[in-house]
Parts: sequence; C-alpha cells; structure tokens
Amino acid sequence: MEESQQKRVGILERKTVLYALAITQSIVWGFSFIGTKAALVRLTPLEVIAVRWTLAAVLLIVLAFLGIIKVNFKGKNLKLVLAAAFVQPCIYSACEAYGVSLTTTSESSILIAMGPVVVMLISVLFLKVKVDRISIGAVFMAFLGVLFAIATNDDFSLGGKYLGYMILTVGVICNAVFTIASNRISDRFSPMEITLAMAVQGSIFFNTVSLACGRGFAMYQICFTDVRTGLAVAFLGLGCTFFCYMIFNIVVSRLPAHVAAALQTNLVTLTGVISGIMIKGDSWNLYTVIGLAVMLAGIVVVNRPTSRSKEKKMEMFASETDFLTKKEENAGFNKEGAEPAVAKG
Repeated sequence: MEESQQKRVGILERKTVLYALAITQSIVWGFSFIGTKAALVRLTPLEVIAVRWTLAAVLLIVLAFLGIIKVNFKGKNLKLVLAAAFVQPCIYSACEAYGVSLTTTSESSILIAMGPVVVMLISVLFLKVKVDRISIGAVFMAFLGVLFAIATNDDFSLGGKYLGYMILTVGVICNAVFTIASNRISDRFSPMEITLAMAVQGSIFFNTVSLACGRGFAMYQICFTDVRTGLAVAFLGLGCTFFCYMIFNIVVSRLPAHVAAALQTNLVTLTGVISGIMIKGDSWNLYTVIGLAVMLAGIVVVNRPTSRSKEKKMEMFASETDFLTKKEENAGFNKEGAEPAVAKG
C-alpha cells in the first residue's frame, strides 16, 4: 500500500505529467464560457456559482465516504485550509462574477491575466522568496504578450466602471493569495483535502448568500427540470470546479507558486482566446498571434529547468535509491533468516 502510494506521488512529481494536467485543466476552463452562457439563461451569476460548488462538494464527499479518495483532517490545523478556502472561492468568485459584469471583456481579461505577476510580487516582497531575474522577466513577458494580443484586437475597448476595476483587482489579489496559501499548506494538506475544503465552504457560503437574497433554492429545481441548464451546471460543477481545482491544487503543490500561476493562468488565457475565435467567432489578427507567441515564450522560459530543480531531481533520485537499497536489504535479511529454518527441518 505504501509502495503504491509512493509510486503515485512519484508520477505526479514529473514535470511532463504536471504540464499534461495543466494543459487539460486549461482546455476545460477555457471552454467554461459555453457552460456559463447556457446556465445564465435561467440562473443568476450567484446561483450558478452556488450550484457548481455544491455539485463539486457532493461529489467529493461521496468519493471520500466510499474511500475512493483519501482525506484525513484529524489533528490538522483546519484554520489554515479554511482561511485559504474562504479567499478562494468565496471572495474571489464573487469578485470575478460582479467585476466582469462591470467591465468590458478586454479590461477583465487584462486584469485577470495579471494574476501571475501579483503572485510573484507577493512572494518576493512579502514572503522573501528568491526568484531569479530570468523568471521575473519571463512572467512579465507572458503578461505583456497577453496585453499586446488583447490591446491590438479589433474588439478591444475601454470604458468600464472604476468600481469594476476595483472589484476585479481585489479578486486578482485574492486568487494570488490563495495560490500562495495552497502552495504553503501543501505539506500538511493533500490537494484533495484542499479541494474538498474549498467545495464545502464555497457551497455553504454561496447558498447562504442566495437564501439571504431571497432566491431560496429555486435554482436546483430549475437545474432538474430544464435539461439545458442542468447539463450546463453539471459541466461547470464537475468539470470546471471539481476536476479543474483538483488539478490546480496538485500543480500548485508541486511547483513554485509563481511558476504554477504563470503556467496555469496563461494556458487558460490561451485556450480561452483560441476557443473564442473558433466557437464564438471572436476577431483576431496577426498581432493576436504575435502576442500569444510572446506569452507562450514566457511560459516556456519560466518553466525552464533551473539548478535548484536539478538538485531536487538528484535528491529524489537519491531517496529512491535509498528506498530500493533498504528494500533489498530487508529482502536479503528475510531470506537469510528463513534458510536456517529449512535446514533444521
């Protein structure tokens, strides 16, 4: 049992696996606008958020009860994970929903794309995390690529309300704080435990707010009676919430916070732009391609192998070698201990 668990952990430590998970997550999140658009025909933004987090919470609780996923909160400081879960999704989701409604698509895209920059600034200025200059330049390069792609688009427009800017800025800071918090508590809580805490707290918070606003639980009746709405919230709850946040917390737990943020946020932006062009018919031009290419270059550079990652690989290799050596020694000891018993017989 312990050996199989070590194998699973070892697989998730590989960067190729993490990148594959991040790409899969970005594809699902990049197409979330389809489910959101369909769900908003019958539901309010607040109701959509409440239903999607409730679905994710129910699924995680059932999986934990059946023993399919392993969670154990016993003896752990729950204040840490609950504080992180309050920041995201409770505060962030509300800020994103209402901030986007008060700004243009261009403005909200640019502000949300600032996430990796904010993560890096908090890490360096407040947590004194050492980030090399090349990584700093790469994070800014990726953001500038997004900015260039959006600002040179024919549909680019400004004119949103300042309140919208403020709300989205608070949301971006909250998301950055959560990314760092998830990374910092990953040595005490597994990605599945963090995701479960997020889902349960998000479900309680947004259903309570919905009740306070006088909507009650009418949204669940709509989801069960209207097939289109039901399928939309199922995709948002099971795909964009349960699946994507599980991957998000896995990636964040195994990469530096600023690297994970740059990788995931920019990949989601890339997928969102491409899916918007292919499905919604969003306009694009040569500058869009150039901007996205610059953004991709930034992602590649910030995820380049560093001397620290090479040292970590050597440490992992050494620990695996020690584990195998001890295993062989134990096997040899058992074998030697068994031989005299046969001889006596």
